[in-house]
Amino acid sequence: MLKGGLAPHLSHRIDDWIEAHLDGAIRLADLARLVDLSPFHLHRMFRLSRGMTLQDWITTRRIDRAKLLLRGRSPLIEVAVACGFASQSHLTRVFKARTMLTPAAYRAALKQGGARPLAI
Repeated sequence: MLKGGLAPHLSHRIDDWIEAHLDGAIRLADLARLVDLSPFHLHRMFRLSRGMTLQDWITTRRIDRAKLLLRGRSPLIEVAVACGFASQSHLTRVFKARTMLTPAAYRAALKQGGARPLAI
């Protein structure tokens, strides 16, 4: 039985790499090489450490970045590309599944008095 999970310095290294590469493809094999673990072992240890899979973590980070970018005026397609989504529709599908709002609705809610939307 595994205990503990990833060492904090490995988690930080992974987090830093993910943040630096959110606009592109992030592969388990690349992250595993980064921390000198097998992909299988990294997957198990990451889930044990964070309570979610690496893919769920990456998607969460991409949505968080999209929320920040939606505060500006960039077109939705540019937000999608900057966050590593394949298309604007891909961003919209994933964003709505996670927040219950489309990116456009989220942006509109931000503009209404500057209040934070309910589904964040």
